[in-house]
Amino acid sequence: QVYLKKGLKSCPANHRLHHALGDLYRDAGLFDLAESSYRSGLAHGPNWSRPFAYTALSYLSYEKNRDLDACRNWLRRGLGINNGMHSQGWIALAHLEESEGLIVEAREVYIEAITRYEMILAKKRNLREGQGRQDEKHNTQMSQTSIRPPSNGAKPAIDPVRSGDKWMNVYKSWAQFEDKHGSYRTANDAFSRGTIAFPRDWSLPLQWARLQVKYGMKERARKLFAVACDRAGSSHADPYRLYAEFEMSQKNYSRARSILFLGAQSLSVSSDGGLGNRGDLARLYYTWAICEWHLGDIIRAEVLFDHSLRLTDAGENGSEIRSLILYAIARLEYARGEYLLAQHCVGLSLKENLMPGGNSQIWLLWADIAKAMDNDSLEKECLNQAEILSSQESKGATEDLSRLLGLRRKSTGNSGLSVPDSQDQVMTRSAVQKLLRKEPWHSKISNTPSGDDTWYERVVLPDISPIQETVEN
Repeated sequence: QVYLKKGLKSCPANHRLHHALGDLYRDAGLFDLAESSYRSGLAHGPNWSRPFAYTALSYLSYEKNRDLDACRNWLRRGLGINNGMHSQGWIALAHLEESEGLIVEAREVYIEAITRYEMILAKKRNLREGQGRQDEKHNTQMSQTSIRPPSNGAKPAIDPVRSGDKWMNVYKSWAQFEDKHGSYRTANDAFSRGTIAFPRDWSLPLQWARLQVKYGMKERARKLFAVACDRAGSSHADPYRLYAEFEMSQKNYSRARSILFLGAQSLSVSSDGGLGNRGDLARLYYTWAICEWHLGDIIRAEVLFDHSLRLTDAGENGSEIRSLILYAIARLEYARGEYLLAQHCVGLSLKENLMPGGNSQIWLLWADIAKAMDNDSLEKECLNQAEILSSQESKGATEDLSRLLGLRRKSTGNSGLSVPDSQDQVMTRSAVQKLLRKEPWHSKISNTPSGDDTWYERVVLPDISPIQETVEN
């Protein structure tokens, strides 16, 4: 607040600072001050910025007194500006109707938004094609007179609608809405229109492929996964990883290996060697390691686990995936009979303290290791800690939130083992990002996980029965 006010003292007409201060007041429950800041942003901001202020005022009306009519009016005022191209406003309005159980009205909002957007796209496409025909005619005339067009180094014009276009989110939101409240056909239609509207985007065909998997359309899913990988090229690892995870779920491990190899190879030739998406590449190598483990190539699996660890973000941001990788390595070493090494990896995984799904499974693995080492007292304490954590994890949201906030366990039991402690909480950067709110009514419709939050659950670890190492030629 202090810095924002200092900024406004220097730049009193900066609409972004007014808006940010309004957000701060709204989060603190100071609704009157928030409204004053938003209105100041409206007064000073350019025309294109006003839909954002109107959307913020709709959030404020909802939080202040649940005035749904006021919410709709503010959102509609924002959508009346700039030809209704404020994608965030359309999504907010559709979510508002959905949160109130008005499914027909929410669908009408999506259809109205998409229809308007596609009409504007068509007009711009016609203008480009008309300009292209004129340029072609002009170049033909110039070539006939043996005169070259002047070269001034100008770059080809970029369609302003496509540059930084956020409307992809409207298509995704619509498709998720239809998947939840409509049918396979209506969700399929939403994805189809979105994929046509954004012919270079890989995320839409990827989500479309996962819809096909959900409805058992396996061959259609494979085609769409391939389209997503082709569009992603060397820019992103997720399409390759998700395609491979699908094949692994079908027990097609050799095919999954080929897809993962292609993904790693494609990213390695990118301008940054794939390091621009270190976390995504780390997950790809983790999945590949599990695939090799299923195929029996333990040496290659260990190498890939090592690659995955090296690519995780340093510090708190990489704690979750590091904990998971170290747990998987511990299972692998336990299956090989390398109990001391397995125990070491268990300790490292617990130190990260952000195991996806909870730490109880790590303690259970440690109990198995202790049993194999004939350490009865350690096995008993590990089982006790696993039971305590499992009970907490089964309660759901409260414990999940504590783990997101980076709850650290530092108190020590009689054996010197780390045990849970309700004190000493550390807020991580990723936790802050996850806690940022969307629309205030969003929680009423987000009762199922979205995106790729539980990606690790789709990668099934092999059984940890004794294994025999093999190396494929």
